[in-house]
Amino acid sequence: MDAIELAAIALEDACAHLPNGGERRPGQEAMTRMVAESIADGNHLVVQAGTGTGKSLAYLVPAILSGRQTV
Repeated sequence: MDAIELAAIALEDACAHLPNGGERRPGQEAMTRMVAESIADGNHLVVQAGTGTGKSLAYLVPAILSGRQTV
């Protein structure tokens, strides 16, 4: 399993443990995959997303899983 799939699964698992089971947010999942890919490839990434997209978890989950300094 690559880092991108692992991040997507970890995001789903983290959301499942939120009150009321969280909610599926396609934009959040897409952002998680983009962030994980960017970290794995060593590239920079800028993402713009509206309020309620789930940006915080979308960048934190892959950053934590990578074990790398990301900022």
